[in-house]
Amino acid sequence: MSGLAHFFYRTRFGMWQPWGKELTVIMRPIVNPVPMYVRHNFFKFPPIVEEVGFDLEKSDWVIPHGQGTQADFVFKVERFWNDAANYNATMTLTFSNPLDGIRVFKDDGGGDFNAGSWFRLPRMAPDGGYQAKLEIRKSAGSYGYSPGYFSNEIDDKNYIFRVRSEVDENGKLKQAMYGKIRGRIKFSPGPVEVGMHYYLNPDYTRNLEYDPERNLFTILRSFGEWNVTHP
Repeated sequence: MSGLAHFFYRTRFGMWQPWGKELTVIMRPIVNPVPMYVRHNFFKFPPIVEEVGFDLEKSDWVIPHGQGTQADFVFKVERFWNDAANYNATMTLTFSNPLDGIRVFKDDGGGDFNAGSWFRLPRMAPDGGYQAKLEIRKSAGSYGYSPGYFSNEIDDKNYIFRVRSEVDENGKLKQAMYGKIRGRIKFSPGPVEVGMHYYLNPDYTRNLEYDPERNLFTILRSFGEWNVTHP
């Protein structure tokens, strides 16, 4: 799915301007779309927990805080919270396996992922360049920067990740699951929540081309998650 916006204005002669302008739209070919687990939601952290695993396939926290069994993402939150105007919070994302990781991809469309093409991320996940840790910090009041608020959440960030990696006897990567996060990872320090629009390909290939007709979360069609079917 893609969108193209163009604005016209009327002259005093009642004609739309600019007149005669041509707009070129390039269609990206469909190559090999595959079913994926796709979820767009905020997930509230379990109470009185500093570190907890999140199962992307179950879309839930790991046992005993949820029904998850694989800690694909491991979130740790450290925070001082007085009120919404005075706090300091850091959320750190790490992983369960040595070759798991995440890679940042910047958006070249001006930061608005709701305009233009939805196909801005690579069709195939890269085979390297993944980092083992990602840190998001927010602060306000006496803990923030001028004018009193700080956040390193950036709108034009997107991510590709590798999880459930397995290695051979020589420590080389044998197989892994790959996925992507469309837009930034959102962190709310109060109440503590993480927001993600993620895609997980379970077939152990680097293919990131999603088939919007085959979201493996078949029960997720509630209002507020309408766009889980987008590519």
